[in-house]
Amino acid sequence: MICGQKNDILSGVSRILRTKQAETSMLLTEKEHLQKTNDDLNERFSKSNNELESVKKSLSTAETQLQDNQAESIRLTSKAKADVKLLQDDLAGLQNQLQTKKTEINKLQADLQESTKAAGLELEQAREDARFGDEKAKKAQEGLQVIVQDLESQLKQTRADRDDEKAMHLQLQAELHKSIGNLQTVITLDGVQNEQDQDAAWQLNSRLQKTMDTVQAELTQTKADFQTATAQIEQLNTDLENA
Repeated sequence: MICGQKNDILSGVSRILRTKQAETSMLLTEKEHLQKTNDDLNERFSKSNNELESVKKSLSTAETQLQDNQAESIRLTSKAKADVKLLQDDLAGLQNQLQTKKTEINKLQADLQESTKAAGLELEQAREDARFGDEKAKKAQEGLQVIVQDLESQLKQTRADRDDEKAMHLQLQAELHKSIGNLQTVITLDGVQNEQDQDAAWQLNSRLQKTMDTVQAELTQTKADFQTATAQIEQLNTDLENA
């Protein structure tokens, strides 16, 4: 009877042990599963932590870049304002230069008108002097003809004289040649005066042409300055847009 009870106890203990072993095995299996799950979670946490650090680093880099961009934007804005100020100053200077050129051109045009008027008066005077010289030459020729006719008349009268015919003839010829030489000298001097008048007229025309050339050169230079100023303004605008 005691042995039967003992066997029952041993059998119960054996069942309990098997049960505990099974539970222990299940617990070990669950522990391994939990350990694996914990390792996975740790790995995921570490990976997430690394990603978070990377995000923080990227965010810090982005903030630094943003600050740099803001500083660069402020610098470019200041530079653009300074360039605009320089552009405005240059434009004002060019406008002043253009106004000065216009004033100079107006003065040159006024001087040209005065010079043209004076040249016209001087040219008219030269023409009048030339006409007067022609009249003097004509009168001299008429006077020469009168003298020649008078000398010829005297020569004919002298030929009528018996004793002094030859001497008087030679004397009258000498006087005739002398008178002709004097008149030719007068005519030559008048011709020189006419040439001087023509030379004066040519000089007046030369002065007039020179003044007109000067005005044309000033106009051409002003146009070139204006084109250069326009190109500079367009280039500054392009640089400002690019900035």
